[in-house]
Amino acid sequence: MKSLLGKVGTLDVNDVQFAAESLVKRGSVDASRVFAHGGSHGGSLSVHLVSQFPDFYKATFVRNPVINIASMRNETDAIDWTHSVTRLPYDPKATPTPDQYSKMFEISPIVHAHKIKAAVTLAVGAEDHRCPPSQARELYTLLHAQGKDVNMFLYPDYHPLMSVDTDADCYMHCVLLFNKYS
Repeated sequence: MKSLLGKVGTLDVNDVQFAAESLVKRGSVDASRVFAHGGSHGGSLSVHLVSQFPDFYKATFVRNPVINIASMRNETDAIDWTHSVTRLPYDPKATPTPDQYSKMFEISPIVHAHKIKAAVTLAVGAEDHRCPPSQARELYTLLHAQGKDVNMFLYPDYHPLMSVDTDADCYMHCVLLFNKYS
């Protein structure tokens, strides 16, 4: 875990991509049917994957993703996380410097989002204070403006999106998305 601090968007992305490519090379996974799926940091990782390896993934379904750590910093209930994950000092009494905001932005998935070719579906909790809905809206707005295949579903839930109705609806949309692109 400590090795990931300051290397989010590279170390974790390269580890997962290596594993995915290894499965394809072994014949365990059909290269024409590779998808990414995750929530919270896993959602961020999924968006990093489809943006940094745009020809490898067909679609991604993400739940409450972290999209832009810099913009998330002042909206989340985990402000300290935005500093620790970027390996920046945290002082609750201080405003980040422009260089610190820049570092937060540089390791965020939004930086590479313009390269996304995969279909993207976002599932978001309207009451999520950990990964606020504005994170998903930021990605949705960008991809929609570029004419990309993007959908966003807003649920009356908190971070885990675990109410029975929400969870069922999320998995239904996830299966529909993956079936459409497999």
